[in-house]
Amino acid sequence: MAKRRTRKQKLKAKLSTQIRWNPESIERPKTKEGTKPAGEVNKSNKKSNSNSNSKQENYTNNQIKRDIIKSILLALLIIGIVVVIYFTRN
Repeated sequence: MAKRRTRKQKLKAKLSTQIRWNPESIERPKTKEGTKPAGEVNKSNKKSNSNSNSKQENYTNNQIKRDIIKSILLALLIIGIVVVIYFTRN
């Protein structure tokens, strides 16, 4: 059976797992003159990201379709074998 903890122990565990964030401690990358700041994204990057996302979606959709087809074929094979065994015994 699981060990029962007190409220104090639960709070202590919760506080120890929380992440404390201090934005002043982060070093921001320096940009050269004539370049865009680090926060801005080019439109070409957005297009390439959308292309890669659509490729990933197509790949996963194809994998799902392939798995469904395999499952259906296996089920049909098993049913076919059962029917053949049934008719051969009678």
